[in-house]
Amino acid sequence: MSLFPKPWGNYLIDGIVETTPPDMVSLWPQTIGWQLVFIAIIGLIGKKVYDQYMQYKRNAYRRDAIKLLNQLTENADNDHLLKKLPALLRTTALYAFDRQQVSNLTASKWEHWLDKQCPESQFSTEYRGILQQLAFAPGIEMNASQRRQFIAHTLHWVTHHRREDNA
Repeated sequence: MSLFPKPWGNYLIDGIVETTPPDMVSLWPQTIGWQLVFIAIIGLIGKKVYDQYMQYKRNAYRRDAIKLLNQLTENADNDHLLKKLPALLRTTALYAFDRQQVSNLTASKWEHWLDKQCPESQFSTEYRGILQQLAFAPGIEMNASQRRQFIAHTLHWVTHHRREDNA
């Protein structure tokens, strides 16, 4: 009997030598053609991500206007908040379109221009004169349902208008 005990484990595999694993296989393509394809795909993905980010930044004004309109929807009975709609529409249009084009528009020309920029907009037909009344008249005769419909219509314009760069 030996002075030191045998190490713990299976004594049958004591003398077996383990084989070394093979080298790692590179995931990088080996031929120049596949490397170019890989680089092109990475470039296209990078461009798409960049374009999406720029689109997100360009539409910051739209998100801000929608946020204000949602607050207004919660308090549709408040005349003070309702009177902010014409300024909100004008500010949104100034962010999205050329200042020279937007700033000269008033009354019915303004309503027709708004309709032209957004499909299904009806500022010049169904809601004729309401923006002007909200901006300049001391009070406006609208019931709660009409107010909510007008706010929803304004929200539709802010959400769906098409900018000059088609954003």
